[in-house]
Amino acid sequence: MNIEDFIKKIRDSEPSFLNSECSREFLLNNYNYILTDKAKERLDKLYTYISNGIPMLLEGETECSKTLSAEIICKFIYEKKHSVKNNPNNRENDGDKYIKYNLNADVKISDLTQKLMSDKTFLSGIKIVDGPFYKAFKNGIPLILDEINLASPEVLHVLKMH
Repeated sequence: MNIEDFIKKIRDSEPSFLNSECSREFLLNNYNYILTDKAKERLDKLYTYISNGIPMLLEGETECSKTLSAEIICKFIYEKKHSVKNNPNNRENDGDKYIKYNLNADVKISDLTQKLMSDKTFLSGIKIVDGPFYKAFKNGIPLILDEINLASPEVLHVLKMH
């Protein structure tokens, strides 16, 4: 299938997140997430794009649940894929489901990719530490970059999609 057909298939597909076993009551009781019409639209789009491995940028007012929406969808997709019972209180394994990284003006490109860190346990005294980009890529999981508006121009340039 070529890229044009793939994009058409995704655009024509009916988002199925809220047609699944994840109900309004579950979202409210477990995530304190109120499902408005806009929230439903956001969840459906996130589900469609993330489940197809397509990056997306969420824009909106502060505190409108953009990040929480992405986290819910990432957890849902992981749990559906791995047949794990949806348990919002099981937070210690969220790193297996997605990586969330908060951007700010001090974040450098090496923080996102790889950087050298001192480590006395290594003969050289340094080691290479993977950043969230590499970790997400290696593990095949989504990367949520939060507060992208606070990133430096250098980092934004690297993140820019053509």
